[in-house]
Amino acid sequence: MDGKDTDYGGNMDIPSFRVLEREGKLSVGNLASAGGPVLVVNKGQKDLDFVAKGVFERILFTTDWSPTSLRALEYILGFKKLVKELDIVNVIYDKLTVRAIRELKKRLIETRARCLDEDIEAEYHLYAGETASEIILAAEEYDSTAIVMGLTRRQRFRDIFRGTPSCRVASRASLPTLMVP
Repeated sequence: MDGKDTDYGGNMDIPSFRVLEREGKLSVGNLASAGGPVLVVNKGQKDLDFVAKGVFERILFTTDWSPTSLRALEYILGFKKLVKELDIVNVIYDKLTVRAIRELKKRLIETRARCLDEDIEAEYHLYAGETASEIILAAEEYDSTAIVMGLTRRQRFRDIFRGTPSCRVASRASLPTLMVP
């Protein structure tokens, strides 16, 4: 990634974040070193006025209800004036019991209700499969303009070699991805 970054936001309509150009593989370390939310973009898009271009009009918000996912939701609510549609996505990557699936659906419904209470038009979706691939597929299916997700430093053993799901999404997605630590 380019060593230079740019600050955006910080006014009443949108909380601040940094913009980093994607160039090569991303790691949790280089994203976390930004010290706050980071919008990862394709090389050459760094100088765009993201707010004016409507990047936050149709957000795909991915959640597993971890602390970083919940912070990402709060961040979205912070710029709700810019959001026209929000698709809330959870990806199942393991076999689950019927009870666990019901609990996921309940959490999705609660998250949607929270967004509706904040006057954000929201729908929820449940996907199953490899996390990063399913998130990118959902973003394409719902014609999203950006992906917003939490960024965690915790890694499972397999992530040491493959990268965390959030880094894989930010590395592979063709649209801007806002990572909230």
